[in-house]
Amino acid sequence: FLLLNTFIPISLIVTLEIVKFIQIFFIQSDVFMYAKENGNFGKVSTFTINEELGQVRYIFSDKTGTLTCNRMELQLLRIMDNLYGDSSILGNPAEEDKLGDPGNEQLGSFVRRQITKSVLDIDYSFDDKELIEVLSGQKRMVPDPSTTILSHNRKKEYVLESEERRCREFLQLLATCHECACCKNKQGEILHYQGPSPDEIALVESARQIGLVFEDVANSKLFLRQEAKISPEGDEELYQVELIQTMEFNSDRKRMSVVIKDRDGTIKLYTKGADSIIDKRLDKTQTDPQMYSNVEKFLYDASVKGYRTLMMAMRIIDDEEFEDWNTKLQAAKTDISNRDKRLQECFEEIEQNLVYLGCSAVEDKLQENVPDTIADLQKAGISIWMLTGDKLETAENIGKSCRLLTPEMKGYTLDYCDKGRLKKFLHDREKEFKNKKSPEKELMLVVSDALKVIFEDKEMKNMFVDFAMRCIAIICCRAAPSQKADVVRAIKEKCKGEITLAIGDGANDVSMILEAHIGVGIFGKEGMR
Repeated sequence: FLLLNTFIPISLIVTLEIVKFIQIFFIQSDVFMYAKENGNFGKVSTFTINEELGQVRYIFSDKTGTLTCNRMELQLLRIMDNLYGDSSILGNPAEEDKLGDPGNEQLGSFVRRQITKSVLDIDYSFDDKELIEVLSGQKRMVPDPSTTILSHNRKKEYVLESEERRCREFLQLLATCHECACCKNKQGEILHYQGPSPDEIALVESARQIGLVFEDVANSKLFLRQEAKISPEGDEELYQVELIQTMEFNSDRKRMSVVIKDRDGTIKLYTKGADSIIDKRLDKTQTDPQMYSNVEKFLYDASVKGYRTLMMAMRIIDDEEFEDWNTKLQAAKTDISNRDKRLQECFEEIEQNLVYLGCSAVEDKLQENVPDTIADLQKAGISIWMLTGDKLETAENIGKSCRLLTPEMKGYTLDYCDKGRLKKFLHDREKEFKNKKSPEKELMLVVSDALKVIFEDKEMKNMFVDFAMRCIAIICCRAAPSQKADVVRAIKEKCKGEITLAIGDGANDVSMILEAHIGVGIFGKEGMR
């Protein structure tokens, strides 16, 4: 600097810094970056942001709340083997003929939502009169299905003797298996629910709109109100269940559970979570293969349509089983040095031998102008990675909806975990591109459970990054927060001179945002950190 100061005036450096400051002021005052929902403008934390934004080569984006609105609306419920809601949204050919082009399906959904909203004064679209009739006793199935649930030691049985009882049990799961708080006005009327995720709030709100209202939780008691419209006697009823233990959701567990003591003294475990996780914990001896085959088809169809799916299950716990487990649980809670590990072991022990109860399909719409924005970025030669925890089918559908994936692209899907097979695939791609400066078509890559296996092997990791760098669009699904950060770090290490940008809206995106050269945090619905 001392040698060149005669060529570069200090005043020029000062001027450049002032220009950067003014540019930041413009960014923070930009009306196009203003969020009407929460009244926030953009906030800039570094002076060099403009210089780096112009050099971005790779964008890593979360899906929920970033590409989509994170505004969840329940669309379908499958209770045991019976479907409730508008089944035509899954793509019934006969219904599609009536609707015509795909735009009409969205219009129909919008009209239903507006009608419901005008009645209930909330944004709620699920409406099924048959479910209300079943719960109120006005309609009975012929033949009326019955389900017997046995405890693991087979000493206790719990009978759901009709479709009404099965629906009521499912509804109680929605109203109790959550971590939501109830916000009320001075008159004690429920204004809304607050919870750790919009998915959870949507399900509790759905239970409320159907007729089973979560009122409050205090002193290990859950207070519920059954509205008159779903009561066989036609009377409103306020009752409570004892909350014994809550097992929180996290990105590793991918499920949430509660242990409760019902009004009749029965101890139950309610669980909801990703179907791939719940499926491994089901007691297959208490699962009808034909029914479960139908359930798997429903989950696949809903995922292909882009809906977020959850599976619900329960377990009846015998008094003897509970005493044994509760002793271990209390001992784990008092273990100061190894508390978390022992608690997780207790949770893992009780969350086994489950009985399938139902599943849900929740819609999360795209943000405005996402497809056009992605198309423009890809034209500029920027590679876009979508890193999400959702299942493969859902992620692929959202990728197509936002035009991240297009029919013109040549696609590859890695949805297997066999190390030998993965290594062969990556070696084949390496040979295929060795003598080609550029591929014949734009490439896309969809990675599911293979990500963990790939990053455990240094050679495979390098081959994967080399291949991914040739792709214009990459989707990594079932990705944990640490894996998101690993992906960003791998690209940074391989492409030393390239600028990376990561964008997300939740705590599970923080590690990815911190790892990239430029981190963009959205003022979303999952809080700020």
